Amino acid sequence: MKMETAVCGPRDATVKNVLIDSGSNVTAQDLLVVLAAEKEG
Repeated sequence: MKMETAVCGPRDATVKNVLIDSGSNVTAQDLLVVLAAEKEG
């Protein structure tokens, strides 16, 4: 099943690392991605 979810936050960021593989089962509170804050400029 494909899902799309918007992520809103207090600042701009990019995905630094994806911690799961395609097809993985996840549960509530699992860490899925690591974000890197964009530099203010």
